[in-house]
Amino acid sequence: MSKAVEKFQTWIESFPQDIAAMQKVVDNDKVPLAARRYATAGLNYLLQRLDIIPDSQPATGILDDAFVLRVAALLASEHDVSAAGTEALTTCSRLSNDTDLIRDFFGDDIFKKLRLYTERLAEAEVRRRRPDSILSDDKIRKAFFAEVSDEVRHFLPAPQVKDADAIERELKSYFKAKLASI
Repeated sequence: MSKAVEKFQTWIESFPQDIAAMQKVVDNDKVPLAARRYATAGLNYLLQRLDIIPDSQPATGILDDAFVLRVAALLASEHDVSAAGTEALTTCSRLSNDTDLIRDFFGDDIFKKLRLYTERLAEAEVRRRRPDSILSDDKIRKAFFAEVSDEVRHFLPAPQVKDADAIERELKSYFKAKLASI
């Protein structure tokens, strides 16, 4: 199994904890609004019906979510997220650092497109909610977190990567095709 795909398997396994840490960033009013907006966008992507890879695809269906979450953490960490607490800050930093592997795996061109795609999610509407409405209304945010938690349960138990070469081909094919117009 390639080193990248081995690491991606650990991202699948840590996905619920990564989501919980990003929720702490979203839910903390001391974190700058821009950072919270990107964290919200990364979580909101989980609820999007037509994402880069359909969630019905074993392993790769969760990996596109994990990649977007990491790029959202990178964008959030460009602002001060330290107010979210040590655990959330550590996770946000780790997720952000993981984007180096995403860049190495896909190359600069696809990574730049993925970053732009993720930046645009900060303005995207999913299930009639934009990140700003989630951040500005406690009731909407509570419902949003409940939906995110429900979505994460669909990925449990964590799928196992069985054919690393096939996973690599599938990831690169989907991302190249879906991000081509960006």
